[in-house]
Amino acid sequence: MSTRVAKLHSFNPDWASPPGDTLLEIIKHRGITQKDLANCTGVTPKHINKITQGDSPISPEMAIRLERVLGTSAKFWSSLESTYRLRKTMIEAREQLLQGRSILRNKSVKELINRGGVPRHDDVPEQIEAVLGFYGAGSVQKLNELLQVPHQVALRHSPALKSDPIALATWLRLGIKQADEIKCKPFSVDRFREALDSIRALTVQSPEKFIPEMVRLCADAGVAVVFVKEFPGAAVHGATKWLSPHKAIVILNLRGRKNDIFWFSFFHEAAHLLFDDKKAFIVDVIGKGEKNESEQRADNFARDMLIPSIYRQELMSLRLGAEVTTFARKLGIDAGIVVGRLQHDKIIPYTYLNDLRTAFVWG
Repeated sequence: MSTRVAKLHSFNPDWASPPGDTLLEIIKHRGITQKDLANCTGVTPKHINKITQGDSPISPEMAIRLERVLGTSAKFWSSLESTYRLRKTMIEAREQLLQGRSILRNKSVKELINRGGVPRHDDVPEQIEAVLGFYGAGSVQKLNELLQVPHQVALRHSPALKSDPIALATWLRLGIKQADEIKCKPFSVDRFREALDSIRALTVQSPEKFIPEMVRLCADAGVAVVFVKEFPGAAVHGATKWLSPHKAIVILNLRGRKNDIFWFSFFHEAAHLLFDDKKAFIVDVIGKGEKNESEQRADNFARDMLIPSIYRQELMSLRLGAEVTTFARKLGIDAGIVVGRLQHDKIIPYTYLNDLRTAFVWG
C-alpha cells in the first residue's frame, strides 16, 4: 500500500491589497462618497483618492480621524497599513531576489545546499533567502561582496593562493556557524597550554576517541574546535578566528589525509591563538610562498610541540621502522608524526616508512 504525502507550500501571493480597498468597501456600504469622507476628515478629496489607490499611506493621525468618522478603530487602520506596506516590500524583495538567481548556479553554493548547509527549497526566492541567511547578507549584492573573502583575513602563502574565494568563504562560514553552537569557558592562556599538552598525548588515539576529548579540552580553555569537510575549491589546512575577546575558534579538515599533517596543522593553528593579534582572521591555505614571521613562528611551535628540539640529534639518526616506533613511544606520540617529520626534513625519502602514517577519512 503506497502512501501519498502532500507537500505544503508557504503562501506567497504576488499581490498586496492596499487598506484603501477596505476603505472603499466601507464607505460604499454606508453610502458615503470620497468627497464626503474628505470633508469629514479634513483632508482633500485627492488625498483620500491616493489612499484608496495605495499611493498614500494611512498615517497614525489619519487612522485616528477615520476612527472618529467611521467608527473603525485606529489600530485596525494602522494594522492594515502596516501589513500592506510589509507585503508590498516583500513582493519587491522577491523580484529583486529573482534578479540574483545566478548565485544558485555557483558551484560552491550548490555544494552548500547539497550538504544540507541550508535547507533546500523549490521556490527560487526562498532558496536565495536561505542562502543569504547562511552567509549573513542582507542582499544578493552584499553577498557577492562578502563572498570575496573579507580583507581582514590573513592568508598563508597568499602569493600563490589557489583557493576559490567563494569556496573558501563558504568553508569558513560553515566552521563559524558550527563553533557558535559550542559552549566555551572564557579563554585562558594557561588552560589552553595545558589542553595542548593533554591533546599531544591523544595523537596515539583513533579519531573516534581523540576528537570528542580535544573538543572538550579546548572548550574548557575558551577555544571551539570544529571539523569541516574539505570544500571543492578551498585549498586550506585550517583557520583561526576570535569570535569575541573570550572565545576563539579553530577550524580543521582532513585535507592531506595523513595524521602527521593533521596534527601539525592543529598545533600550527593553536600557535596563532597564542601569539597573534586577536583581530586577525588567519586562514592557512595550501600553496608555496615565502612565510611571514607569524607563519614561521606557528610552524616552529607545532614542530617543537610534537617533537621537542632536544630530540633533534636522536631524530636525525632514525632510519628503520622499529627505531621510529621506539622513538615515538618514548615521546608519547604516534609514529606517523615522526615519519612525517623525517620526510619533511629530508632525512628519509617521502616514499619511505609510509606504512607507519595513518590516513584519516571522514566517517
